[in-house]
Amino acid sequence: MIASPSSRARWSWSFAAFAALAGCGAQSAADAGPEPGDAGLDVAPDAPRDNGFVCAAVCDGGCPTGSHACGGACSSDTDVATCGATCSPCAAAANANATCDGTACGLACVAGFGDCDHDAANGCEVPTTSDAANCGACGNACAAGVTCHEGACGCGGAVGAVDQAQPLATSGQYVNASVGGVGQSFTAGKTGLLTGIEMKLDVCTTMPGFSLHMVVSDAAGNALGTGDVPLVAPPLTCTGYTGLPSGPPGAGYFDLGSSCITVTAGTAYRFDVTLAGPPTKCNGGKCSAGQAVGVCISDNDCQPQPGYTFSTANPYPGGHDTRGGTAWDLAFRTYVR
Repeated sequence: MIASPSSRARWSWSFAAFAALAGCGAQSAADAGPEPGDAGLDVAPDAPRDNGFVCAAVCDGGCPTGSHACGGACSSDTDVATCGATCSPCAAAANANATCDGTACGLACVAGFGDCDHDAANGCEVPTTSDAANCGACGNACAAGVTCHEGACGCGGAVGAVDQAQPLATSGQYVNASVGGVGQSFTAGKTGLLTGIEMKLDVCTTMPGFSLHMVVSDAAGNALGTGDVPLVAPPLTCTGYTGLPSGPPGAGYFDLGSSCITVTAGTAYRFDVTLAGPPTKCNGGKCSAGQAVGVCISDNDCQPQPGYTFSTANPYPGGHDTRGGTAWDLAFRTYVR
């Protein structure tokens, strides 16, 4: 029997529909037939002709630019659930979000962290807001002894306002190896950045290479930061055991900005000061070359003799001189910003 032209048309369309259907493996129902202008099966249903079935765009001639076929559907090239030619999901990692560049998975660190070891397995492992070896960015190291604070090395800037103060002095003493360190406890009056601590220093002998070294600690003795005053003249002078003058910080100001010490109102802290410098030697009654000149009996005689002042009346209620718990108070001011 010879098929009529209309029968041949229906047969040709049915074969084409089947072929198209076979190429779209996710389909479970056939297109009811093309409408004028249709190219086989459709992205959107020609309800009621398609019986509610939606065919993938790949069946109508491929995915648009910026996407690729995955499981009979078109996915964005940057979709982390269907990344690359294998349509693989991308896994997130510590402190990072998963990414897809169209071919492979990657990581995007969340703010404040960096992938400094370039190992995707442990994600973005470094807190760049506080890591002194990677401050603000991987590999950006702060200078020795400088703290990383909020992604920047140190906490430089303006000197804070006076918070705690004991400017009075009735006596004084030298700081050297035989005396040991001196210190003072204090209670912060406000919360903020401790930019520095000022002491009344009386320095009659200066020497390059020597300094007074301050360590600030919490009440449990945990060191929080340090500062130094080099023993050079000027600005240090020999003025006698007097109290702290009024006005801006003077030559006895220990700058603590590089340590980024945050103090909390009502909390106790302490600072300790020691003499720091090269070894000193007294040989045959004379100091070694380059050290203090003159007659010496011991190595201590070859050191500079910086002095500090204090009041024996214990006028500061928030702490005391920490030399063995003596109820004295150093002449000092704290500055908080």
